[in-house]
Amino acid sequence: MQQYYYFAIIIVILILVYLWVTIKNKKPKLKLYNKQIEKRPFQMIDEEVIKIVNDINKKKHQEKEEMDSYTDSLINYKNNYSKAKKAIKYELADDNLSKMKIIINKYLMKLNILEKDMYVKSNNNSKTSCDILDTTSFTEAFKIIQSIIYMFNNTLDNMYFTLFIQYYEVLYDKYTLLYRYINKNNIIKIGEIDTIFVSSHHEACEWIYKKYMKDSIPTIFHIDSHPDMNPCYNPKRLMNIKNNLDNVENLKELYTNILTNNIGSVIIPTLYPYNKNGGFYWLLPKWTMIPNNADKEAQLYEANDDHHRELVTTDWGYDTDNKEKEYKNINKYGSFKTNTCYVEDFYKLNDLIDEDYVLNIDLDYFVTIGEENVIYDNTSHNRTVIDIQRTKKDIIYSIDKNEEICIELDIIRKRIDDFLVLIKKFKDINKKPSLIILCNSSQHNINMFKEPWVNTELSIYDMMDEMNEYTPKYLSIWLQHTILMHLKEIL
Repeated sequence: MQQYYYFAIIIVILILVYLWVTIKNKKPKLKLYNKQIEKRPFQMIDEEVIKIVNDINKKKHQEKEEMDSYTDSLINYKNNYSKAKKAIKYELADDNLSKMKIIINKYLMKLNILEKDMYVKSNNNSKTSCDILDTTSFTEAFKIIQSIIYMFNNTLDNMYFTLFIQYYEVLYDKYTLLYRYINKNNIIKIGEIDTIFVSSHHEACEWIYKKYMKDSIPTIFHIDSHPDMNPCYNPKRLMNIKNNLDNVENLKELYTNILTNNIGSVIIPTLYPYNKNGGFYWLLPKWTMIPNNADKEAQLYEANDDHHRELVTTDWGYDTDNKEKEYKNINKYGSFKTNTCYVEDFYKLNDLIDEDYVLNIDLDYFVTIGEENVIYDNTSHNRTVIDIQRTKKDIIYSIDKNEEICIELDIIRKRIDDFLVLIKKFKDINKKPSLIILCNSSQHNINMFKEPWVNTELSIYDMMDEMNEYTPKYLSIWLQHTILMHLKEIL
């Protein structure tokens, strides 16, 4: 009788393990997200790339015969058939990547030459990228980047994401060199909606000022893991230069003395220069705690001692009583309506959002690097922790981590899907953004070329972009592209 009891326990345990594995690997159901859309190119791409992609995907169907012969792999993996099969499958994928590497390396060399040329023509970083790039050089570089993105996105199902990681990161560094030109010349549009690319979120302020030059600004619909409500400095100077940001000296003033290159200085400097605003509404992910009293009207305070500073007080955690002790003067300047909630509850705020709202997206809403179990700056759920260097040396480790990343990608797709459903609901009630901002919030490495206001002599942080590490860099390009293409489909 006791034997049956133990047998029953074993059966129950096996069933529970099976259910756990099934639930863990079950792909979430999607309403609007479509994997085919993430594979679409944003513009015309190189014909050579299309041919390579088609050849790789066709070859995938011919690999079964090769998979049946893995004697050499068995020796290396001590006759472990499961590991040997995984290894040969990975090696076949790596062989396909080697064919891609030829054209990728050719493309990256061209982008390196472009960057060097930008640096030489910058007159010791005194010129902006828009002063240097011309239509021909930009068009070639943009086509190269879009071609590589297409190549990766259209072979991902038949390859390993871990094989692409280092290339995604290098590509991101090169892509950021084109952002200013893209924004100034309205290269990226979703329908008729201007779409702005920034790598650090405080850079959005400049383009918001250029879009809304009058005395009012519509609702800021903020999609982010963080509130980005850090203060800014010298607000009166901001009022003087807001509508004259084609001047390089004014841009230096904006980034250096007003925003102080603080990536969290976004919402306060965005709202301050306008007498009328449509409020600030924050859609936050489940790993971020809803702040206390976030559903009230927030006050803008102007405090000063030897310089001026903008503050949001009381409702968002700043204590005006203490600030009165710290500063010589603190004066109420204005106010804005505010609220925040998770995506399933945001319908409650539909009536509060302006019809022509600013869609302000930080990619770290969908996945972010942070700390575990903290109030602010938490890490996103189901994060893949990966030793990138080890993936290049240890095939089985790389395969296992690829499986983890693929599960995380499906979870991210579900988060994007929930967001898209909300945007579609807004559109159905005639609420459509007048400006879209896509911020990477991913660190970029040292580029030879720097915009004039990035003073690397004064700050190693500017040089290394050390403080801007939220969206995992190796996911940033893929995430940016798929959100862009899905918004294009919806809007």
